[in-house]
Amino acid sequence: GIPWKALENLDLNAVFAEEHLQTVFGDMTSGIRKENMPDGTAASSSLAKIRVEDPAGTDSAVKALFAALPDAGTLRALAVSAGCMTTMEEAGLPGEEEFRERSLLYAPYVRNRLTLLKILSACRICGIC
Repeated sequence: GIPWKALENLDLNAVFAEEHLQTVFGDMTSGIRKENMPDGTAASSSLAKIRVEDPAGTDSAVKALFAALPDAGTLRALAVSAGCMTTMEEAGLPGEEEFRERSLLYAPYVRNRLTLLKILSACRICGIC
């Protein structure tokens, strides 16, 4: 599971380190950092707002939400029926596992939104998940 209380102590300077992001975003790095740190500090990031009062309850709530989701096959079928692309190749992107992994790790930083994918990415960068 996710170490919920540890999220309050993420090393946000490591998560948003320019040299770290530069390897992925290149010339867009300053824009990515500005998007995620509106006032120029990691404290203005959506990740800095995480507060977990009840880790066990949070874990149970997240597990219940996941249990209520349709399975992957159903979601894919719904997307196909709506005319959506469902693979990276269909979107014109490389389908290699390394590209997929890097995409999942860094895609959440394109916008300053707090999502489970962004939390998992920050955990991975900080080595707590």
